[in-house]
Amino acid sequence: MRNKNFSILSTSPIYQNPPFGYKNQNDFYNATITLATRLGVCEIFGLVFYLERRFGRPKKRAFKNAPRKLDLDIIFFNDLILKRPYLKIPHSKWHQRESVLVPLFLEYLTQKRWK
Repeated sequence: MRNKNFSILSTSPIYQNPPFGYKNQNDFYNATITLATRLGVCEIFGLVFYLERRFGRPKKRAFKNAPRKLDLDIIFFNDLILKRPYLKIPHSKWHQRESVLVPLFLEYLTQKRWK
């Protein structure tokens, strides 16, 4: 799907990894994408929230790390540092999660390979 508000700069391959936290669920499939946009962080957050609901994620989780169909996170937004109860940028645990680190590294390698 194309959207005039975004330009894709790079993407990672899809990475499969086991769940963490609540482990009685299927593996996760993760990827990273780097976008260019003129939208602000609040507009992006609203869009992420909308997309998660559209794909069946309930507004309120049954419990921490409950299984879900889609989980979108804003890891970075330029050099912004934001600390709100509902949104922290950079994502507070990005550096502790294999599900973020591996796709970020794969995206980096992919960028370097094709330049």
